[in-house]
Amino acid sequence: ITNSKFVSARIYNCSVNVAKLKVLRYLLAMIDFYQATTPKRGGVRGLPKADEMKAKVKGIRGEVLDNLKRKYSDAGLMSKYQVDLMMTNICALALIVDNFEVDMYDLREDLKLEGKEMAAYFSEVGARILGATVAEAKKLGLDKAAAQQHKFARLRLPLEFPKPKFARK
Repeated sequence: ITNSKFVSARIYNCSVNVAKLKVLRYLLAMIDFYQATTPKRGGVRGLPKADEMKAKVKGIRGEVLDNLKRKYSDAGLMSKYQVDLMMTNICALALIVDNFEVDMYDLREDLKLEGKEMAAYFSEVGARILGATVAEAKKLGLDKAAAQQHKFARLRLPLEFPKPKFARK
């Protein structure tokens, strides 16, 4: 039904909890908005024109689309900072929907990111990145090779944020 594997796999599980369903809907809007943009040089992304944008993101109401444009873009461009902000917000919402334990594979596929980039965004919000355990691989029905691609982001207390890197003097 949706363009997102991540959202499609979780609609049924979230259908009993209205709050999580609303978070999932906003997450879908953010993913669709990101997928509608085109990459430019230096990590910058360009937004399509207004009529093209509405055609690409049919399921998003106008007010939500305007809010996403206002928050994550300036003059039709998303700067590297705004892209990073959007990705960390998507990661935080994904953690909320999945009870603070996310299989990053579907989300990584939806956003067309590398594993290291996705892991960096999840660690930015304080999650630990771990491989799939034998029990999780069995539960997902994965063989050993496929289980290596599925990394899990787990948010535990106390939060551990990445250490800032300082340049030499």
